[in-house]
Amino acid sequence: MAILALSAGCAFRASRVVSYYALDYPPPSKVSETPINETLMVYHFLLDPSVDPNYLIVSRPQGADKPAMLHRWKDNPADMIAELTVRDVENAGIFQHVVDQFSNLPYRYALEGTIRKLQGVMKDGKVSAVIELEAVLVDFEARGRGEKPVLAKAYQAEVPSQSSSPDAIVAALNKAMMEISSQLRDDIRSALTNKTG
Repeated sequence: MAILALSAGCAFRASRVVSYYALDYPPPSKVSETPINETLMVYHFLLDPSVDPNYLIVSRPQGADKPAMLHRWKDNPADMIAELTVRDVENAGIFQHVVDQFSNLPYRYALEGTIRKLQGVMKDGKVSAVIELEAVLVDFEARGRGEKPVLAKAYQAEVPSQSSSPDAIVAALNKAMMEISSQLRDDIRSALTNKTG
């Protein structure tokens, strides 16, 4: 009898497999044939203390947000978003070089980001994915005293999820991040065009 209970317990635990999720979406197309002859450094993004670095969070109207314990991030979301930002800005062709903070290449511009919200939200029977982040673009060669922010803006995207499943919520989070990345790239181009134009 004890052996049967033990084997049943093992089977139950085996059926509760942890799933790992990543943020990823298709890279953008090149938009600039004449990149700015400078290097952009994308610093490691920061997470607001309310953003769980390990688990996919789904906010429910009944009360406190709870992590889905079997649904974990493959990597720290801040790292994933910073890597996607490097990739997207580089693919867009805005700068001559786009590097992360591990590079030794000299740079003039730096992009900093803080992720304020990253979660699924269930409300009124509907499910959506929400990302909020703040981005600051700094010019270290700005005239005047010290570095100068060229761009400082908060971004928010909310995308409906096809269902309440973690797979669907993560797919919606990817769409939300793709929207924010597109807006950020447009704002960077606009800010630097106005600055030099």
